[in-house]
Amino acid sequence: MSISDKIQEQAREMADKLKRQYQQRMGEELAAKKRELDERENSLDRRERDIAQREATLAKYFLVPRIYVHAPLAILFCVAAVGVYLALKPVSPSIPRENSQSTATSSIDLEPDYGTCVQRGIRYYKEIGSYPVLSSGADAESQVREMCSNSGFAFPE
Repeated sequence: MSISDKIQEQAREMADKLKRQYQQRMGEELAAKKRELDERENSLDRRERDIAQREATLAKYFLVPRIYVHAPLAILFCVAAVGVYLALKPVSPSIPRENSQSTATSSIDLEPDYGTCVQRGIRYYKEIGSYPVLSSGADAESQVREMCSNSGFAFPE
């Protein structure tokens, strides 16, 4: 073998050696990158599991106990409906009257001072000497009841 052949052979061996070293380095780098990617993938998997567990926990708290949210609203609605019904229902007079009155004054009959007002009115007309018949000829008690049905404070003390 000639020197040029030996040099070419050595050059080929060096090239092969460099090629193997390059492939080895590339293999190591690829293996390192693969390990890094595997670690990232495992980290993402753990995060996904954590998110799934949190979603399950949230679903347990927000989807299952809906009765605790809706029951108070239903009770509040019922109470409001009863309140509206009571506010709008016609009031029946608690003290019967001799003269029929308009329905506009019928709600005043339940005024707590009605009976007291009538007593004060009768006492007033007795004090001024106009009881049982007023100077106009009208019945004093009927007049008192009519005035007290308009306002419980028609005859102040």
